[in-house]
Amino acid sequence: MRSVPKTAGFDTHQSETFDVWIIIIGELKIFTNFADYMNLKNYITELKKRNVFKASIAYIIVAWIIIQVASIVLPTFDAPPFVLKTILFLLVLGFPLNLVFAWAYELTPEGIKKTKEVTQKKSITPKTGSQLNKLIIASLSIAVILLLFNQFRDRPANKVETFDTGGKSIAVLAFTDMSPEQNQEYFSDGISEELLNLLAKIPELRVISRTSSFSYKDKNETLETIGKELDVSHILEGSVRKSGNIVRITAQLIKVADGSHLWSETYDRDMEDVFKIQDEIAAVVIEQLKIKLLGDLAKTTEVNPEAYSLYLQANYFYQQDSDEEIIKAEDAIRQSIAIDSIYAPSWNLLSRIIRQSAFNLSQLPFKKGLELAEAAAKKAIEIDNTYAPAYSTLSILNLTELNFELARDNISKALMLDSGNARIIGAAALNAGYSGRIKEALELYHQALKLDPLVYRYYLNSGIGYYWLNRLDDAYDAVQKYMFYRPNAAIHHSVNSKILIWQGKYEEALKEAEKESNEFFNLYARNFAMFALGRHMEADNLLIQTIETYGNSHWSNIAEIYAFRREIDNAFKWLDIAFEQSDNNLIEAINEPTLSNLHNDPRWNVLLEKMKLPKDHWLLNN
Repeated sequence: MRSVPKTAGFDTHQSETFDVWIIIIGELKIFTNFADYMNLKNYITELKKRNVFKASIAYIIVAWIIIQVASIVLPTFDAPPFVLKTILFLLVLGFPLNLVFAWAYELTPEGIKKTKEVTQKKSITPKTGSQLNKLIIASLSIAVILLLFNQFRDRPANKVETFDTGGKSIAVLAFTDMSPEQNQEYFSDGISEELLNLLAKIPELRVISRTSSFSYKDKNETLETIGKELDVSHILEGSVRKSGNIVRITAQLIKVADGSHLWSETYDRDMEDVFKIQDEIAAVVIEQLKIKLLGDLAKTTEVNPEAYSLYLQANYFYQQDSDEEIIKAEDAIRQSIAIDSIYAPSWNLLSRIIRQSAFNLSQLPFKKGLELAEAAAKKAIEIDNTYAPAYSTLSILNLTELNFELARDNISKALMLDSGNARIIGAAALNAGYSGRIKEALELYHQALKLDPLVYRYYLNSGIGYYWLNRLDDAYDAVQKYMFYRPNAAIHHSVNSKILIWQGKYEEALKEAEKESNEFFNLYARNFAMFALGRHMEADNLLIQTIETYGNSHWSNIAEIYAFRREIDNAFKWLDIAFEQSDNNLIEAINEPTLSNLHNDPRWNVLLEKMKLPKDHWLLNN
């Protein structure tokens, strides 16, 4: 350790820049006598005199402002993450240089001079100190403005309004089936969901959506734990006992903070009165939470009890998300409509079931399925033009037809009618992403997760959006979060593999691809990883296998593989087939960075024109 020279006073003419570094890095000798103490005191006095402290404060504030401005501006221009990191590194590196400059140099009317060359008579350090004070005050003012801006800038630019609920938030848990034969789970789930939907129409009340609320079914979690995990102030729970045409519904409203029961009631009614019971429960909840309504509380639409029971069965089967249950769901909903054909939710559910049958199960020709699903959604709107979910369903079908303008109109109507519905917000996010408004989609997924924090799929969708924007670190983090919650789910290893490829981590990408549980996406992801690693013979074999197995269905995905291999003609050949076949994946595939090799080819703009992308699509503006 180098010692500071012991002198009675401080001679500025004998000072060296290296002495400053000693002070900066703390290599001061711990004083053990009065002389050491006086020497340190003289150094501090000289630091003040040369405005070193003021220069340091000014530098830190200005650097902070630069970082904040960069974090706001750079994402707007889709700058890669390393740009902000580089700025941060340079600012940190500049701090000690700033100290050295403040110590060793002085600003004079004649320009910059070494401090030791400026006599005390000609020194203007007091004036410089005054200017630094002004700079610090001005910088602090800017910093306060930026802090306020950051506080509010993440509010969504979309049409979804958010409200300060003042603690007025609720989760409706799945009611327990208390029927003698324990075979009415579909009915108890349906009653819970109908109550949830009624409450969700109240703007001043934040209602956690079905996916998150129902995830606690058959789990022994305490209400306090559920309340904390879902971040709600109240929980509505209950039970349903159905025997023949008689139903008993018990409901209770609980305050999460202290576990107290604000209200409970048991209803013994005929099945025909079940709709009145739902309305009564919703009205009591609103009263107990002391919510001042801006209009009338929404009422349940009455329907034939037998048709309603079949509707609830169909919805229950549909929620199971399996091939066998989808078939049961369609059978049940068609029976329901045959009994009562003027219940809008039944037609909307039929549309969603047909769409899944045609798109995922291939039980219907694609175009025929699309036509039938669209007709069912339009029938729901014809019956009730205020039924928001039908507009949401229709908007997704519009996207499949590449009718972006109509899709935007329909999702806007859905949001206008029910802005607090997480499913509709999620559909709006999907709509925005497929329409090329990717940043808006990310904001909407963020909003949907506030209402439905356990819909982990939104994390994966967000990761894909970040990947499209080349925000690879954000993409990786979002997919990792999804993988944490759903380690055994399909597709995410494939997405993660592609992100790793664009980060240049080819070996890791191959390992991720090999973990993919979905047969197609495992093969698909390995195509990219093998080619990126230079293992071209193996990549060729994988491509042949992909075409032989999936060449009649995954046209746009095969086009991506060819584009990545820089086989441009083949890529366009498969994109043309995808367009002709109305490939549902095409509107997603065109956003892929893997197709960036095609962007300078004249055929690329021809494809985009054929797809009639909206004018604000990000591909048309880059």
